Amino acid sequence: MKRFLLFLNFLVGFATTSSAQERSLTINDVSIIEIAPNGNTWIGSKTLGCQAYIPGTGTWLPVFDSTNTPMRSNNITAISLYTINGVPHSFMGSTNGIGYRHGTAWDTIAGLPDRHIVDMIKSPDHVFYVATK
Repeated sequence: MKRFLLFLNFLVGFATTSSAQERSLTINDVSIIEIAPNGNTWIGSKTLGCQAYIPGTGTWLPVFDSTNTPMRSNNITAISLYTINGVPHSFMGSTNGIGYRHGTAWDTIAGLPDRHIVDMIKSPDHVFYVATK
């Protein structure tokens, strides 16, 4: 319910914002939406990678995809968002592995038993679990 209310708040804020600021979601085939602990909203696409809305500045980050990050697929199937040691981490699961953003840098996770990611979660004791197909 909390996520639903946050998402409604996001939509209302988006719809009532002055047009003086540039705000544009450039992906239109949305597969998943997640809200980070810091309030940023990450949106995954079936074919175009992912994009984030930063409510503190009222702006959208550029689209992140396989052409400008180490992600191996633009089909985003799962998103997990955490702050680790004060640094925001955004994990993007796809049909071909996991790409993640920490601060402003991107990296990938190697050694997965299957590269088709279904879900991801970090436990309270900081263990990162990945479900694959």
